[in-house]
Amino acid sequence: MLLFMLPIITVYQELCRANHELKEYEEKFSTHKIGNLPIILLMWRWLSKQQAAELDLSSFEALLEHLFELSQKGEKVDDTSFEASRQFVKTQVITDWSSVGQWLNKLIALDTAAYGFYLLKASYVLPLLIPELAQNEGVEQGGFHHLDVLDHSLEALRQLLIHQPEASLALRWASLLHDLGKGPSLSQNELGQRSFVGHDKLGAQIIVSLFRRLEYPSQMTRRTEQLVHYHMLPLPKNPKEAERFVRRREDLLPDLLYLMIADREAARGRLSSEASRRAYRLAVARIIEAQQPVTPKEALLSGHEIMALLELEPGPQVGKALAFIEQAEQAGDINSKAEAEVALRHFALQQGWILQ
Repeated sequence: MLLFMLPIITVYQELCRANHELKEYEEKFSTHKIGNLPIILLMWRWLSKQQAAELDLSSFEALLEHLFELSQKGEKVDDTSFEASRQFVKTQVITDWSSVGQWLNKLIALDTAAYGFYLLKASYVLPLLIPELAQNEGVEQGGFHHLDVLDHSLEALRQLLIHQPEASLALRWASLLHDLGKGPSLSQNELGQRSFVGHDKLGAQIIVSLFRRLEYPSQMTRRTEQLVHYHMLPLPKNPKEAERFVRRREDLLPDLLYLMIADREAARGRLSSEASRRAYRLAVARIIEAQQPVTPKEALLSGHEIMALLELEPGPQVGKALAFIEQAEQAGDINSKAEAEVALRHFALQQGWILQ
């Protein structure tokens, strides 16, 4: 009996420590179970009233500040307080959207931002502040996804901040809002299969409207909108495709890659596997490799050498000769200085620059 109680006592001692998140306890004690439930969850429920905070509902401003403090510290909130918050929020009307935007930016800048937005959801404040995001609660996805759209969005933000804790505000917002268009774009065929065609582009459009309401600067709006717009791009299958990807989306890199990785890491559905995630990381690696600066090769013949070889004066003929040598080398027709001289003499003869 004592051996059985030891894990419970250990959990209780850990729970009494301040400023720890539930996720940490789940990972640490998930091996100790009663039936199908980890002891940590049972103990958390048992201690909820003693350990959990009650929300400050004296005013809406006080509620937001209290939620921010709880988000910072990772503190649990009493479940009954959430119900009281739901009734309280029903009476609130937002008039100062600029202040709301500033508060949301402060929240998403936290290391614990994902937990902060979870608290907004649990306290029924999210539909009041960002109804475009809240409407995705309960929208099931299937396939690669194990969570509904809203919870997947929260998890994507959490994954981003695990791997990129210094992420910019625009990238943080893009990870949270990347599937904003899924609810409105949801369609279902006769077999019950769901699809979200065009959700990336629709989500980008919604972000522009949302950020306008929150009075966010145009530069951050544009960056966030572009990241969401392109987050579904197919990843390259070979080095040439990787180079093309970089050329086309260089202005969004590396943030676009960070967003795509966070999106994939937040998906653990039946179609997701370690092999698929490995293939995804390989494709990302191709892009990273394509981004590496290439040291320019020294030309086989310089302009001065061309002028001396063909007895030319400075002018457009020298430029044409240089371009010919570069193209011939890229095609693999010449590989040495001697081969370049022979090929250039033949080219100059065809152009009428020299006599045979």
